[in-house]
Amino acid sequence: NNKELKELSRFCIHPLFQVKNLASFVLSKFLNIYHEINKESKCIVSFADHTYHHGTIYKASNWIFDGYTNKSYYYEKDGSVWHKKTIWDHAKRTKMSESEFAKNFGLNKVETDIKSRFLYYYE
Repeated sequence: NNKELKELSRFCIHPLFQVKNLASFVLSKFLNIYHEINKESKCIVSFADHTYHHGTIYKASNWIFDGYTNKSYYYEKDGSVWHKKTIWDHAKRTKMSESEFAKNFGLNKVETDIKSRFLYYYE
C-alpha cells in the first residue's frame, strides 16, 4: 500500500556539520514529525549505498537490517548521471537495445556496489 510504505532517500549531513550523533538525532526527529503528519504510514525503507557508507545511522536509530540489493549500474557522460531505466525507456522508444542506445550516444556504463536495505516500523 503506497500510503503505508514510504522510501527515505538522499539523507545526508553536510560535511561542515559533522557532529557526533547528529545524523541519528535528525533522523529520529524526522521520523517522529513525519509520522505525526502521516499517521497511515506503517513502514519506511531506506538503502545504504556501500560506496559511501554501510548504514551506521540506521543501526543507531533502531532500523531493522533487511538484507542486500544486487549490484546494479547507471550510465554517465560528461559528468551527467543517467538512471538505467531512463536509458532503457529511450532505447525502447527508438527501437534499440539498451546497450546499443548507450553506445550510440556515448554513454559509459558504471557498475555500482550492493546496498543494505533498512526498515523502520511504526507501532
